[in-house]
Amino acid sequence: MTTRFDIRLGLIVVDVRIWGPSGSSVIPMALDTGASMSMINVARLLYVGYKTTSAVGRSIVTTASGSEQAVLFDVSSIEALGARRDRFRVLAYNLPPATGVMGLLGLDFFRNRRLVIDFRKATVQLK
Repeated sequence: MTTRFDIRLGLIVVDVRIWGPSGSSVIPMALDTGASMSMINVARLLYVGYKTTSAVGRSIVTTASGSEQAVLFDVSSIEALGARRDRFRVLAYNLPPATGVMGLLGLDFFRNRRLVIDFRKATVQLK
């Protein structure tokens, strides 16, 4: 599946659907090949029905401003760029509002796939 992105944003932003115990939600996430693990805004995870008591662990998140603890969740399903992953582990972490996204789609989502980013055409394709 080929998806267009807005080159002017400075980020490759894609729509991602996440499923939880009480439904699903589509959120904008930045494609981040520098992130080893995907992360989703805490409020959005709560919105689709996850509870803090359903966390499966904790992890340290290293950002440009330092290191912080984040909670880990196993999301029922996550879908982006035509690919779907079930029982997908994510970090619950709030990115600064100025980013304009509700999460990062990291390398873990792209494992065993072929990712093609064409900056001339402003498209991203996952095979």
